Order: sequence, then structure tokens, then C-alpha cells
Amino acid sequence: MKTLFSTLLLTLLSCSASAQEDDNVYFCQGVAEAVSSIQYGRAYGLKDEANDAVKYIASLSAEAEYDLLPYIDAFIRSSSPLPSAWTEILFTHACVYSYVDDTEQVKRISRQLPFQCDVNEPDIDCFNGVLVRIRDNRVI
Repeated sequence: MKTLFSTLLLTLLSCSASAQEDDNVYFCQGVAEAVSSIQYGRAYGLKDEANDAVKYIASLSAEAEYDLLPYIDAFIRSSSPLPSAWTEILFTHACVYSYVDDTEQVKRISRQLPFQCDVNEPDIDCFNGVLVRIRDNRVI
């Protein structure tokens, strides 16, 4: 998946290094928003066929010539029981730092967040603090 998202980024983006880095973050944020919408829709009974986020992922899959939805599904399962807003934050970070397909890493972070952050209120500072504490304990 690391290679897949990197290849997809290179295919979709062709610009200077600093602009490409910004585009990478924006791309990851866009996909993360779709992942969050898919998770939210499913939690509230919205069929995938009616979910615009699934259609967006399908269009990215067509561009990449590779089905991304199974990876998105695996990520959502690995980040459970996080609410969709936290999944969006986690996916953005995982995409930017190339661990989207590392389900064990995603699970590790997902398990720590509810103990250290208020999962009802997404907080990037708390998220970053969790990452620092995990890293300091050699989990990452």
C-alpha cells in the first residue's frame, strides 16, 4: 500500500518538490476525509452505493488501476473503535508517513487514543502527544 499510494501520488501530481510535498498532504487529507465519510456512512446505515466518498475512492482506484477500497476497509477495521473524525486524523498521518497498510501500527495508535484523548473531541495536539508517547516507549 505504501508503494500504491506513492505511485498514485506520482501519477496524479507533477510539480516542484515543495509543491509536491504540500500536494501530498492535501491528497492525504482528501482521501482521509473520504475514509471518514465511508466509516460514518456505514455506521449510520448508508449503503456504499449511495455514498459519494465511496464513489470518490472508486474514481481514484480507476486512475490508479488498482482497487483501493479493500485497503480503506482494512484501515477502518484497524482503527476501530475510533469515531470517524479521529479516523480522518489518523489516516491523514498514516498516509503522509506511509503506514496506511501497517494495520498493527494503526491498531496500536487507535488503542492508545481513547485512553489519552477525549474521543468525542478531535484534537490534533492530543493526537501528536500520543504519537510522541508511543514513540518514546519504542512502540513506533
